[in-house]
Amino acid sequence: MGVLKETFNQYKWTILAGIIVAILIALITANFHVLQFLGYKMQNNTEGVLSIIKTQARHEETQDDWFFEQGMQYLMRQEEYSEELTSFFEEQYSDFTVEWKKAIISAYNDKRLSLPMSKEVMDVLVQYIDDESIRSYLTRLSLDDFEQGLVLTYGNDPEVDDVLVDSLYKLLTIYPEKLSFNKFQFNLYDVLNYSGENAEEKIRYIFSKVEPSVAKENIFKQLRNEEITEEQLCDWVEFFNSTGIIAASEYRDFNEIYGNICLIRSQYNALDGEEVELKNIIAAVDAKISEQVKQLEEKESQVAPLESEISQIETTLDSLTNSSYISLYIEKSSGTGSHEYIASVPRNGLFGMKPSDLKYIIKLNSTSFVKDGVYNLSLYYKGTKTGTTGAQYDYYEEVSESDLAKIETMKDERSSKLATLETLKQEVSQITSEINQAKVEGKYEQAKQALADIAGRRSEYSNKINEEVVKIRTLFGLSNIVIDLNKA
Repeated sequence: MGVLKETFNQYKWTILAGIIVAILIALITANFHVLQFLGYKMQNNTEGVLSIIKTQARHEETQDDWFFEQGMQYLMRQEEYSEELTSFFEEQYSDFTVEWKKAIISAYNDKRLSLPMSKEVMDVLVQYIDDESIRSYLTRLSLDDFEQGLVLTYGNDPEVDDVLVDSLYKLLTIYPEKLSFNKFQFNLYDVLNYSGENAEEKIRYIFSKVEPSVAKENIFKQLRNEEITEEQLCDWVEFFNSTGIIAASEYRDFNEIYGNICLIRSQYNALDGEEVELKNIIAAVDAKISEQVKQLEEKESQVAPLESEISQIETTLDSLTNSSYISLYIEKSSGTGSHEYIASVPRNGLFGMKPSDLKYIIKLNSTSFVKDGVYNLSLYYKGTKTGTTGAQYDYYEEVSESDLAKIETMKDERSSKLATLETLKQEVSQITSEINQAKVEGKYEQAKQALADIAGRRSEYSNKINEEVVKIRTLFGLSNIVIDLNKA
């Protein structure tokens, strides 16, 4: 142990020097690329610097080192970018941190150069939109590159939300050209209905930055089958006109058609006042004649029953008076019933009137049969009756005294009821005349006819408005426009 210690003391400075040399060698080896970089930079060897930085750029953790920053600044400040240098910036662009990506874009902008469009490039443009050099670079993009960048960042036909609207608004306020929708497209109808912060301003500007013909095709394709209210239609037409989406001639035609609609609707609504006035006229006359109408209804309600009673009396009288006054030769009892006899039409014989061969059966009610001979009788025909021998005879029955009395009674009743009916009809006629006079003075029938005509006029105005709506549909290629005819 003592020997070892003595030996260490003897050679400690030699050992320490060796360790220091080893450490220096290790440090130099680890940072050889830094030494190379410094040498290349001092020699103004751009290719040498590029070779060092290109290798280190693949490792994001080294991009914050001072030599890397120095190297990048050196490369970006080159007056002319060689093909090898641009290949480095462009092919390894995705390897850089966001800050270096931004710096490369700024450097390219200073040189009036353009990077191949990629999602990484566009993302930086969107993220650093407020940087002056980024804004300048953005304005120089070709429309094809700009739309390609939008597709890479947002996708084609992206959802219209706050993020998209805000981003597009910022980008389009800087980018000088209008979108062609050749690559990047989004739903303008959804933009039209956007309701976020400062929606009106953003919507109007975004629409103004789309080629009018393209915007029209996009929006009207969506609107074609949508239900559109009158208020929406008017607002949108004003908006489309102000943003150049519809032609001045279309705007002029719309205003002319819509003006016709407003005029027709005004005429339609004016019918409400006419209708009220006419109803008031009718109501005033109705109030004036209301008592007379009640009387008339009461009187008229009595006419039909009374006429029915008279008709029944006349029917009964017809039946009771449907008799024939004839002379018959009554021969003998027929044996078929009480007071029934065999009779025939008398004929002249050698010794006076005699019975004929055509026999009848008659029933006597008022006349008494004393002996055979000719009797003058009032008879009802009662059909046929079978005699005692089985033969069929025409059968007659004499009009009775009670029938005669009933006939007289019913004649009197009929006369009385006819007189009552006549009086009733005169009263009905008088009341009707008074009512009609009041209606004439109050122009009642004219008002009722005019009121009935209003329904036809309403239908006519409605048809006219529908015709104008069809014109608007045809003008813009729409199918479901809702116009309220009763709108004030």
